[in-house]
Amino acid sequence: RGARSEVTLWAVDQGVLALTDFRTPDLLALMYQPRGLGAGLWSTLPTILTGDPGRLLQLAFSGARLMEGVVVTGFAVAGAPAAGGPAIRTQFRSTAFYLASARTDERGEAELTARLPDNLTTYRVMAVAVGADDRFGHGDTTMLVTRPLVVRPSLPRFVRAGDSLLAGALVNARDGRARAAVVDAESDGITLQGQSRRDVMLAEGKGAEARFGFGMPSRDSAPDTVVVRLRASDGASGDAVETRLPVRPDFHVRTHTRMGTLRDEAEVTLDLPADVDAARSRLTLHVGTSPLAPMLAAYEWLRVYPYQCTEQIVSGGRALIAVWRATRDRDPAALGGDPRPRLQQLADELTRRQRPYGAFGFWNDDHWSSPWLTAYAGLLLLEAREEGIVVDSMTLERAAQYLAKVLETPIDTGGMNRIERRARRLALGDRVAVVEYLRRLGKPAEQSEDELLRLAPQMTWEDRLRLAEVLAPREATNAAARSLVDEAWRAVTPAGRRVDLPDSAHAERQFPSRVAPAARLLTASLALRPDHPMLGGLVEAVLQHGRAEGRWAWSTQDYASVVMAMEALAPDDMRGREVRVRAGGRTVLAQVVGATDSVSAVPLTGLLERARDGRRLLRLHLNTRRGSAPLFYTVSVDEIPAAPPVTPDIKGIVVERWYERFDDGRPVTSVKEGDLVRVRLRVTVPADRQFVAVEDPLPAGLEPVDLSLATSGTLQPFVTPESEQARLDGDRDRDGPHWQSWLYGRWDGGWWSPWDHKALHDDRVVYFARMLWAGSYTASYIARATTAGTFVRPPAHAEEMYNPALQGRSDGGRFGVDERLP
Repeated sequence: RGARSEVTLWAVDQGVLALTDFRTPDLLALMYQPRGLGAGLWSTLPTILTGDPGRLLQLAFSGARLMEGVVVTGFAVAGAPAAGGPAIRTQFRSTAFYLASARTDERGEAELTARLPDNLTTYRVMAVAVGADDRFGHGDTTMLVTRPLVVRPSLPRFVRAGDSLLAGALVNARDGRARAAVVDAESDGITLQGQSRRDVMLAEGKGAEARFGFGMPSRDSAPDTVVVRLRASDGASGDAVETRLPVRPDFHVRTHTRMGTLRDEAEVTLDLPADVDAARSRLTLHVGTSPLAPMLAAYEWLRVYPYQCTEQIVSGGRALIAVWRATRDRDPAALGGDPRPRLQQLADELTRRQRPYGAFGFWNDDHWSSPWLTAYAGLLLLEAREEGIVVDSMTLERAAQYLAKVLETPIDTGGMNRIERRARRLALGDRVAVVEYLRRLGKPAEQSEDELLRLAPQMTWEDRLRLAEVLAPREATNAAARSLVDEAWRAVTPAGRRVDLPDSAHAERQFPSRVAPAARLLTASLALRPDHPMLGGLVEAVLQHGRAEGRWAWSTQDYASVVMAMEALAPDDMRGREVRVRAGGRTVLAQVVGATDSVSAVPLTGLLERARDGRRLLRLHLNTRRGSAPLFYTVSVDEIPAAPPVTPDIKGIVVERWYERFDDGRPVTSVKEGDLVRVRLRVTVPADRQFVAVEDPLPAGLEPVDLSLATSGTLQPFVTPESEQARLDGDRDRDGPHWQSWLYGRWDGGWWSPWDHKALHDDRVVYFARMLWAGSYTASYIARATTAGTFVRPPAHAEEMYNPALQGRSDGGRFGVDERLP
């Protein structure tokens, strides 16, 4: 019998669901799970929920009987062919629709309307229902969306400039009868080579494939997206489909950034490789009368950073909030729109990454975390909530419970070797992060704060300043907090217009940053010593660290530290100032700038000088009329090589890559369609490296095979016996015991691997390791050859995420996929 209920109804492509063997959720089983004997059996919770202690079992049986299946009927698909031929299909989604909440009538019936995408496939339509009387049910059925004649594109998922491929369309008839058909192809952005029409014959019960040759133009004329349209007709019926393929780069963009302040004139020099493509590389200038200019430039870099671990999500989110707070009253259009939807997306993603015990995982599928990282993520959620973002209070509470347990553990006071002293400093830094989060949450742990104040001499220079900021609001400890700031300033020395921090300020931290200590001194001083005479020099030091470090490349911690420190500075002068920037003998910028004015996307053509060793130098001369306050500037160059890189590049990390046949392990540079290929990577580091990311771009004719899917479960697991031996051979530090290795990496298929995280994408595979000891490490994954042709093979790239100047790349070239003839 039907019953009044609330139903969620959705439809997903059956083929997609088969990849993970997804089952329709059974709410009845979830709500009333069988429990073994034990105290939990006598919980009073069922009595409270149902009002009848003897009704729980009855509900389970009646629910199974009465709500065994939710009946879904009555599909109608609207749409008519366009005049002169079939309507071209362009909109494709794996999820056809999702109707979150529908209420049925007394008979249990409801009529719902949803617009279907253009997929011709079988959908599984699933429904879950809950009745007003604590009854639950689920049901599903299938829905076939088709046409008498169906054409499906057989194309790669992306292309690159210079690729050539043989691909096309698969044609099937719904009734399975033999017939002749004509397939036409046309394209935009990619050249159709040879004939644009193919005649095919569909045998009884079988389909046919029509292939066309396509060629990508060179970089000079390659668009961002190419379009392929395919049409098929048997004279009576027809179908048409349009596919858009993204054009991926054949290189890894490297960014060079300098920040600083300008009072009258300054010179900024960026050292670039000899093979830089001046016409495609871009110079971006941000110049303004307030810190908003460098804040916007730093946030823009955070927004496009390619790796999305939890630290980088938090750094980008906190920077976004800081920029929003600084600009919404002065320059509401600076961010290009309301940032709250993006902040909600970041908050939701962090919530999904929280583990049951309260910590936030470093990746979405990784259980590694730390008190510092959890507190860092918690601060973003607190700041987002202050700006009106919806944050589950239980998420914040679980994080607080996890962090409070950190304060309950005894503080280790033993150990004198280097490794033990480092571990103790980091542990104290964890506790400082914890007390900051708890205070911001409104649950201060003052006893722990007092204990940390006593242990402040054993902390890092930066953590003492962070503790000072935590203690500042308390009247009892405000004087002690000022003393911590004064002690830090005593080690700072003037250096012209800026100041120099002591070497002790750059002690090791969980996520390395050369800028964060100076930024921390700035925020602590603004809170406790806002009248310090060297504060102006410190502002310039924060902005000029990149300039002082020469080839230094900034990380997410660096950029986030700058943005959050600059937020604390009120603009000194909002009036316009005239500024002039010259490079290569010509004027790049000459205008009156306001708080956040900038000029961007200027090509480097004619701006570069050639050094004696062949390198290219970008030398910028900035000047302005002297005023009472400085101008703030940011100079960024996105470096693009003149030609696809094919030679290895070693700057602290060695990367090697080769391809092997899956069946016999022989090295190959070409395979046949349908073959499996094992891609092998070897990363060698001459010294210990932390937070290493390795990105391997795939040729367009290959697709990575996800071994976790139900359809790939028969392939061999990921194995790297070389990794364990390399670690043992390379770990020679007597202060670093071998047993520490179990804290890093992961076990996969019975082998230890240094790679904590692995991500498969259509166009690349990414590996990440929190720690690589000196030595060589391998990684491998499986790819399948899907499209015939000759494809660009970009180099694999590796870098320290928190020191991108330490990087390396493998060789590049081309990879072939031969057509498999019948």
